[in-house]
Amino acid sequence: MRLGLIAGNRQYPIIFAREAKKEGVYLVATAFRGETRPCLRRYVDELQWVTVGQLDKMIEVFRSAGITEAVMVGQISPKRLFRKMKLDKRAQKILADIGQMSAETIFSRIAEELAREGIVLKDARIFMGKTLAELGSITLSGPSDLEMEDINFGKDIVRGLGNLNIGQTVVIKNKTVVAVEAIAGTDYTIRRGGRIGRGNTVVIKMSKPGQDMRFDVPVVGPGTIKVLNRAGGGVLALEAGRVIILDKSKTIQLAEKYGIKIIGI
Repeated sequence: MRLGLIAGNRQYPIIFAREAKKEGVYLVATAFRGETRPCLRRYVDELQWVTVGQLDKMIEVFRSAGITEAVMVGQISPKRLFRKMKLDKRAQKILADIGQMSAETIFSRIAEELAREGIVLKDARIFMGKTLAELGSITLSGPSDLEMEDINFGKDIVRGLGNLNIGQTVVIKNKTVVAVEAIAGTDYTIRRGGRIGRGNTVVIKMSKPGQDMRFDVPVVGPGTIKVLNRAGGGVLALEAGRVIILDKSKTIQLAEKYGIKIIGI
């Protein structure tokens, strides 16, 4: 199998590449300067660097390599939306056609453009089944009854955010919403929730209703746990089957070390 990899930042593209290579996949990656980790080169068969906004070049890389299927994994820093970027004509047209700017609206248009060129964007969870959150307690200790009340209260809030295409994470304390995720991302939301809630907060992360799992798949990892620990958070609730836990064993070990409970809901 030959697969294109549109690689964003942080650890997700590297872990995805490792899992794909275990299945014997030939990976052709496009990496973004200033975003993608350079060490990704060690885990793929071909890698070409592009800048954010060079959509034509990315498509040409895949077409030249005979790629007809691709995945999009890892984020692009949200702050890039507010910088002056060098966009090629194809990217300029896409952004001009978008009303509300969000990961979903931008990437869905990119997916349409790829499809026109014969490149089908696949579910980003492919090869990642072992890393998905499972239902029930993931750490040895589960949430208390009061913490479960906060989780059940917060689930509807996250769904509401998703319906409005705002974010995937909320921070709850005593059935009070203390922070919601917007474009700044999960880590910022957790830190802000910790400052306001003064510890023992419950963090809930879920996919949006009708989430297109080809992109913007909810992801947590060891870094999330470190941020949660510094913020004084006590519980991390994740939607089972739809949130990826990167470096899963390490994430669980860190959570148990810090006394943080992880549960799949």
